[in-house]
Amino acid sequence: MKSDLRSVIMDLDKVLRSTYKIFRKFDEDRSGTLEHNEVLTLLKACNIEVSEQECTECLKGIDSNGDGVWDFTEFMTFLGMIYSVKLSGAAQKEENDTKKAQKPDVPKRKESLVP
Repeated sequence: MKSDLRSVIMDLDKVLRSTYKIFRKFDEDRSGTLEHNEVLTLLKACNIEVSEQECTECLKGIDSNGDGVWDFTEFMTFLGMIYSVKLSGAAQKEENDTKKAQKPDVPKRKESLVP
């Protein structure tokens, strides 16, 4: 049990280190935070097309300490939200596929079955 926990912690450490590298990639000025223009670049890299105003709203929505920028923790919140949206979309697709599979394919006939 202890070795399983240690393995999970080591895996989590690898994920966090990789995620921090991504954060640093978008932190163009190496300030340790993502400013508006850097968040806009990040959103575009995620194929999320937004206006300047929408980017500002996104930044403010995740900026939990109100300093006008995202730190690494807030960046992680953003990633969590993106992942959650992706999962809910996949779940919705799976639910729709299941409904389609359960619906019987009955051919429609125009003529009456009674002579």
